[in-house]
Amino acid sequence: MPRVARRRDGDAPEPPPRRRVQVVVLGDFGRSPRMQYHAISLASSANLSVDVVAYAGTAARIEVTSHPNVTMRLIAPPPAWTRTRSRLVPLRVVALAMRVAFQVRSIHWSPYDRVGVVNADP
Repeated sequence: MPRVARRRDGDAPEPPPRRRVQVVVLGDFGRSPRMQYHAISLASSANLSVDVVAYAGTAARIEVTSHPNVTMRLIAPPPAWTRTRSRLVPLRVVALAMRVAFQVRSIHWSPYDRVGVVNADP
């Protein structure tokens, strides 16, 4: 059974701190209804604080953006040149490696960058 901290002044125990999870989407979050449902479900049913880390793009559903337990942290998508469809294998390998490096950097530093809370209006 988890320990519950007591207030100094008396009787009522303080609630335990809310647990936090991150939903990471390497794509347009607004175009992913399944990931939006996961975020809402974790925030509502499991009573967790949810950070959604996703590419900026299409606005998410109003249920997600207006939920008090959901915070959206938008990251920039990889540069367009990393999505090359070149038939030259060396060029494609370099582009894919750069895309992965860009995604790793974006995700690794996104919780620490100055990214604001987004309240997108439909």
